[in-house]
Amino acid sequence: MRKTLPLIAVLFLTVALLLPSVSHANAPSLVEPTYDLAARTLSVKIKHRSLVDSLHYIKSVEIKVNGTLVLTNKYDEQPGTEYTYTYNVAVSPGDVIEVTAKCNLWGSRTVGLTIPKPDDALKTEPTGG
Repeated sequence: MRKTLPLIAVLFLTVALLLPSVSHANAPSLVEPTYDLAARTLSVKIKHRSLVDSLHYIKSVEIKVNGTLVLTNKYDEQPGTEYTYTYNVAVSPGDVIEVTAKCNLWGSRTVGLTIPKPDDALKTEPTGG
């Protein structure tokens, strides 16, 4: 048993160092959608900490309008810790946009955005995740 204990420890350390650690996996800390009604574009600011952007990244951004999935963009890496993606999405005043950013290792964050009617203020609110 004494001879196998160091071997087990070395094997455990090797596996722990070679595989991406789930302890570093995290959901995005910020998903902030903004909509430009004139340009008909949705900008989504994302903040997601990663030690290696090609191994731990936001794998997809899903966009729903009034509960219907209208767009899914998939990614193989992220451009940094904080970045903004822009999408062409046609909506009307009163529509509700729901944006979900998913980490490739663990977690997601979903945020809703209500497109204001001409006399309303823009409303952004978390919807779970």
